[in-house]
Amino acid sequence: MSFELVEQYRAIVRGIAYTPASEPELAEMRHAQAEAAASSAIEGLEADMVDAAFSDMLFEERVPTALRVDLSRRFVSELYGTR
Repeated sequence: MSFELVEQYRAIVRGIAYTPASEPELAEMRHAQAEAAASSAIEGLEADMVDAAFSDMLFEERVPTALRVDLSRRFVSELYGTR
């Protein structure tokens, strides 16, 4: 079910009109994600395979930061049942 949710969100993303992130924007997002992952690892919190797949999908689809944040919140809420 979890990886299927990633693909459901890919379909949602493909249905949204947005300006794809540029290469410099993607590089900046990857850097920020790497820093966040390192910080989380220090705290003993690491992303699972589903979280990583979702993040990879957002990069593949070149989702810009503002949309990425909104989709990530929705995804986490749906995946883990939080609000």
